[in-house]
Amino acid sequence: GIGALKEKLDYLKMDEEEKRRFDKHVDRTRSNQGTADYFREKGLEEGIQIGRKKGREEGREEGREEGREEGLEKGREEGRAEERKHLARSLYENGAAIPLIAASTGLSEKAISKLVDKA
Repeated sequence: GIGALKEKLDYLKMDEEEKRRFDKHVDRTRSNQGTADYFREKGLEEGIQIGRKKGREEGREEGREEGREEGLEKGREEGRAEERKHLARSLYENGAAIPLIAASTGLSEKAISKLVDKA
C-alpha cells in the first residue's frame, strides 16, 4: 500500500552510509526475530513434553487410586459374601430351614445346600 511506497521512497533518499546502517539494522532485526522464533518454538516443544509427562504421571496416580478403590470394594464384597456364608452355616447348624436361611442371607437355596453339604 501507500505506507510501503513511502518507506521505499525514504530508503531511496538515503545516502550510502544511511542505507548501509539501515540494512544492517534490518538484518540484525531479522536475525533477532529468527532467534526469538527458534527459542519460542523450542520452549513450546519443551512445554508440550513437560505437559505430557505430567499428564502421564497424573494418569498413573489416578489409575492407582482407582485400582485401590476397586480393590477395597472387591475386598469388602468378598468379606460380605464370606460373612453371609458363615451366617448360613451357623443358622443351618442351629436348626434353621434352608428357605429361612435363604431369606435371611440373600443366598440362593442351591448355594446354601452346597455350603451345608461341604460342612
